[in-house]
Amino acid sequence: MEVQVDAVGDDRVYATTVNYTIWEYPVLVDGQTVGHIVVIDPGVTSQNWFGSKSIVAQNYRQYHEDNNVGWNEVFLRQTP
Repeated sequence: MEVQVDAVGDDRVYATTVNYTIWEYPVLVDGQTVGHIVVIDPGVTSQNWFGSKSIVAQNYRQYHEDNNVGWNEVFLRQTP
């Protein structure tokens, strides 16, 4: 007997996201640029679900190996 199953959707990732506005200004001394100052302004924080193959989730890095979610590690941390 042979069975073939196709997934209906991707894995989902629940993430807290923040968009940042970044400004970079030159530091001038006697008309010469001697460095730069960067200002980072965080926007509104939101929590959302994303498909794991979504462009929004492209920088997501899991804290476990594929197919090994670490249930033993979670259990050991909760055991006195």
